[in-house]
Amino acid sequence: MAPRSTTPRRTAEESRRRLEEAAITLFSQRGYDGTGTRDIAARADVAEKLIFRHYGGKDALLAAAVETAMEEVLDAYAERWSILGRQNYELDDIIPAYVRELRALVRQYRRPLIDLLALRADQNSSDADSIFGPVFTSLQHLVDEEARRQSWSLAEASLMMRLVSGLIISSALLPDLFASDDDPEPSENQLISSLTHLILHGAVSLPRTP
Repeated sequence: MAPRSTTPRRTAEESRRRLEEAAITLFSQRGYDGTGTRDIAARADVAEKLIFRHYGGKDALLAAAVETAMEEVLDAYAERWSILGRQNYELDDIIPAYVRELRALVRQYRRPLIDLLALRADQNSSDADSIFGPVFTSLQHLVDEEARRQSWSLAEASLMMRLVSGLIISSALLPDLFASDDDPEPSENQLISSLTHLILHGAVSLPRTP
Protein backbone atom coordinates (compact mmCIF):
# COMPACT_ATOMS: atom_id res chain seq x y z
CA MET A 1 0.00 0.00 0.00
CA ALA A 2 1.33 3.44 -0.94
CA PRO A 3 2.07 5.72 2.00
CA ARG A 4 -0.66 8.21 2.77
CA SER A 5 0.22 11.80 1.81
CA THR A 6 1.10 14.04 4.73
CA THR A 7 0.22 17.22 2.77
CA PRO A 8 -2.67 18.93 4.58
CA ARG A 9 -5.97 19.19 2.72
CA ARG A 10 -6.78 22.78 1.83
CA THR A 11 -9.76 24.53 0.34
CA ALA A 12 -9.54 25.71 -3.25
CA GLU A 13 -9.52 29.31 -2.04
CA GLU A 14 -6.61 28.69 0.31
CA SER A 15 -4.67 26.83 -2.37
CA ARG A 16 -5.12 29.74 -4.79
CA ARG A 17 -4.04 32.22 -2.15
CA ARG A 18 -0.89 30.24 -1.38
CA LEU A 19 -0.10 29.83 -5.09
CA GLU A 20 -0.56 33.53 -5.83
CA GLU A 21 1.56 34.60 -2.88
CA ALA A 22 4.31 32.17 -3.87
CA ALA A 23 4.06 33.19 -7.52
CA ILE A 24 4.31 36.95 -6.96
CA THR A 25 7.34 36.43 -4.71
CA LEU A 26 9.18 34.19 -7.16
CA PHE A 27 8.25 36.19 -10.24
CA SER A 28 9.53 39.33 -8.50
CA GLN A 29 12.81 37.63 -7.58
CA ARG A 30 13.53 35.52 -10.66
CA GLY A 31 11.31 36.84 -13.43
CA TYR A 32 8.82 34.92 -15.52
CA ASP A 33 11.34 32.86 -17.50
CA GLY A 34 13.32 31.97 -14.39
CA THR A 35 10.32 30.65 -12.49
CA GLY A 36 8.75 27.25 -13.14
CA THR A 37 5.40 25.92 -12.03
CA ARG A 38 7.21 23.27 -9.98
CA ASP A 39 9.07 26.04 -8.10
CA ILE A 40 5.83 27.88 -7.36
CA ALA A 41 4.03 24.75 -6.18
CA ALA A 42 6.94 23.79 -3.92
CA ARG A 43 7.03 27.24 -2.31
CA ALA A 44 3.25 27.22 -1.86
CA ASP A 45 3.38 23.63 -0.54
CA VAL A 46 0.61 22.48 -2.86
CA ALA A 47 0.47 19.98 -5.72
CA GLU A 48 1.75 21.36 -9.04
CA LYS A 49 -1.35 20.08 -10.83
CA LEU A 50 -3.45 22.63 -8.93
CA ILE A 51 -1.79 25.44 -10.92
CA PHE A 52 -3.27 23.99 -14.10
CA ARG A 53 -6.58 23.15 -12.44
CA HIS A 54 -7.13 26.63 -11.04
CA TYR A 55 -5.39 28.80 -13.65
CA GLY A 56 -4.74 26.72 -16.74
CA GLY A 57 -1.02 27.54 -16.74
CA LYS A 58 1.76 29.88 -15.69
CA ASP A 59 0.60 32.86 -17.78
CA ALA A 60 -2.79 33.04 -16.09
CA LEU A 61 -1.23 32.52 -12.66
CA LEU A 62 1.09 35.47 -13.28
CA ALA A 63 -1.89 37.66 -14.18
CA ALA A 64 -3.89 36.51 -11.15
CA ALA A 65 -0.95 36.98 -8.78
CA VAL A 66 -0.31 40.52 -10.01
CA GLU A 67 -3.99 41.42 -9.80
CA THR A 68 -4.38 40.08 -6.26
CA ALA A 69 -1.22 41.81 -5.03
CA MET A 70 -2.36 45.14 -6.45
CA GLU A 71 -5.90 44.80 -5.16
CA GLU A 72 -4.78 44.21 -1.58
CA VAL A 73 -2.79 47.45 -1.42
CA LEU A 74 -5.27 49.57 -3.38
CA ASP A 75 -8.29 48.32 -1.44
CA ALA A 76 -6.54 49.23 1.81
CA TYR A 77 -5.88 52.74 0.47
CA ALA A 78 -9.47 53.06 -0.74
CA GLU A 79 -10.73 52.04 2.69
CA ARG A 80 -8.65 54.77 4.35
CA TRP A 81 -9.99 57.31 1.84
CA SER A 82 -13.53 56.12 2.54
CA ILE A 83 -13.00 56.64 6.28
CA LEU A 84 -11.65 60.13 5.62
CA GLY A 85 -14.72 60.80 3.51
CA ARG A 86 -16.86 60.66 6.62
CA GLN A 87 -15.00 63.68 7.94
CA ASN A 88 -13.86 67.02 6.56
CA TYR A 89 -10.77 66.64 4.39
CA GLU A 90 -9.01 68.22 1.46
CA LEU A 91 -7.61 66.64 -1.67
CA ASP A 92 -4.18 67.67 -0.39
CA ASP A 93 -4.69 65.05 2.35
CA ILE A 94 -5.30 62.08 0.06
CA ILE A 95 -3.49 62.70 -3.24
CA PRO A 96 0.14 62.58 -1.96
CA ALA A 97 -0.59 59.27 -0.20
CA TYR A 98 -2.08 57.84 -3.40
CA VAL A 99 0.93 58.91 -5.46
CA ARG A 100 3.36 57.50 -2.90
CA GLU A 101 1.58 54.17 -2.43
CA LEU A 102 0.87 53.52 -6.11
CA ARG A 103 4.50 54.27 -7.02
CA ALA A 104 5.70 51.96 -4.24
CA LEU A 105 3.32 49.22 -5.39
CA VAL A 106 4.48 49.39 -9.01
CA ARG A 107 8.15 49.48 -8.01
CA GLN A 108 7.66 46.46 -5.75
CA TYR A 109 6.10 44.40 -8.54
CA ARG A 110 7.87 46.04 -11.46
CA ARG A 111 9.43 42.83 -12.76
CA PRO A 112 6.24 40.73 -12.92
CA LEU A 113 4.34 43.71 -14.32
CA ILE A 114 6.83 44.12 -17.15
CA ASP A 115 6.77 40.37 -17.80
CA LEU A 116 2.98 40.42 -17.93
CA LEU A 117 2.93 43.38 -20.31
CA ALA A 118 5.44 41.59 -22.55
CA LEU A 119 3.35 38.41 -22.57
CA ARG A 120 0.22 40.30 -23.48
CA ALA A 121 2.05 42.16 -26.25
CA ASP A 122 3.40 38.91 -27.69
CA GLN A 123 -0.06 37.36 -27.59
CA ASN A 124 -1.63 40.46 -29.15
CA SER A 125 -4.29 40.06 -26.48
CA SER A 126 -7.23 42.42 -26.14
CA ASP A 127 -7.00 41.81 -22.38
CA ALA A 128 -3.86 43.96 -22.11
CA ASP A 129 -5.89 46.94 -20.91
CA SER A 130 -7.08 44.97 -17.88
CA ILE A 131 -3.62 44.61 -16.32
CA PHE A 132 -4.10 47.78 -14.29
CA GLY A 133 -7.82 47.22 -13.84
CA PRO A 134 -7.48 46.87 -10.05
CA VAL A 135 -6.22 50.47 -9.89
CA PHE A 136 -9.42 51.77 -11.41
CA THR A 137 -11.81 49.29 -9.84
CA SER A 138 -10.62 50.03 -6.30
CA LEU A 139 -11.00 53.79 -6.70
CA GLN A 140 -13.91 54.29 -9.07
CA HIS A 141 -16.71 54.62 -6.49
CA LEU A 142 -14.56 56.96 -4.38
CA VAL A 143 -13.79 59.13 -7.40
CA ASP A 144 -17.51 59.23 -8.18
CA GLU A 145 -18.26 60.34 -4.62
CA GLU A 146 -15.53 62.99 -4.78
CA ALA A 147 -16.89 64.21 -8.12
CA ARG A 148 -20.33 64.68 -6.59
CA ARG A 149 -18.79 66.42 -3.58
CA GLN A 150 -16.88 68.81 -5.84
CA SER A 151 -19.67 69.12 -8.46
CA TRP A 152 -17.38 67.70 -11.17
CA SER A 153 -18.55 65.89 -14.25
CA LEU A 154 -18.48 62.17 -13.40
CA ALA A 155 -17.12 61.26 -16.82
CA GLU A 156 -14.37 63.89 -16.66
CA ALA A 157 -13.40 62.87 -13.12
CA SER A 158 -13.17 59.21 -14.14
CA LEU A 159 -11.02 60.05 -17.15
CA MET A 160 -8.82 62.26 -14.98
CA MET A 161 -8.32 59.41 -12.48
CA ARG A 162 -7.24 57.04 -15.26
CA LEU A 163 -4.88 59.56 -16.81
CA VAL A 164 -3.15 60.49 -13.57
CA SER A 165 -2.94 56.84 -12.49
CA GLY A 166 -1.28 56.06 -15.81
CA LEU A 167 1.17 58.88 -15.23
CA ILE A 168 2.05 57.60 -11.76
CA ILE A 169 2.40 54.01 -13.00
CA SER A 170 4.64 55.09 -15.88
CA SER A 171 6.86 57.11 -13.56
CA ALA A 172 7.53 53.97 -11.49
CA LEU A 173 7.53 51.39 -14.27
CA LEU A 174 9.88 53.33 -16.56
CA PRO A 175 12.55 54.99 -14.41
CA ASP A 176 14.61 55.60 -17.56
CA LEU A 177 12.21 58.46 -18.27
CA PHE A 178 14.28 60.46 -15.79
CA ALA A 179 17.73 59.33 -16.90
CA SER A 180 19.79 62.23 -18.18
CA ASP A 181 23.45 63.11 -18.43
CA ASP A 182 22.66 66.77 -17.87
CA ASP A 183 20.23 66.74 -14.94
CA PRO A 184 20.38 64.73 -11.71
CA GLU A 185 17.71 62.10 -11.21
CA PRO A 186 14.85 63.54 -9.14
CA SER A 187 14.40 62.24 -5.62
CA GLU A 188 11.34 60.28 -4.57
CA ASN A 189 10.04 63.31 -2.66
CA GLN A 190 10.52 65.53 -5.70
CA LEU A 191 8.60 63.12 -7.91
CA ILE A 192 5.76 62.78 -5.42
CA SER A 193 5.58 66.55 -5.01
CA SER A 194 5.54 67.22 -8.76
CA LEU A 195 2.98 64.51 -9.50
CA THR A 196 0.77 65.74 -6.67
CA HIS A 197 0.96 69.29 -8.01
CA LEU A 198 -0.03 68.14 -11.51
CA ILE A 199 -2.96 66.12 -10.18
CA LEU A 200 -4.26 68.90 -7.92
CA HIS A 201 -3.88 71.47 -10.69
CA GLY A 202 -5.81 69.19 -13.03
CA ALA A 203 -8.52 68.61 -10.44
CA VAL A 204 -9.03 72.34 -9.96
CA SER A 205 -9.56 72.77 -13.69
CA LEU A 206 -12.13 69.97 -14.05
CA PRO A 207 -15.44 71.22 -15.50
CA ARG A 208 -18.26 71.64 -12.99
CA THR A 209 -21.75 70.30 -13.44
CA PRO A 210 -24.59 72.84 -13.39
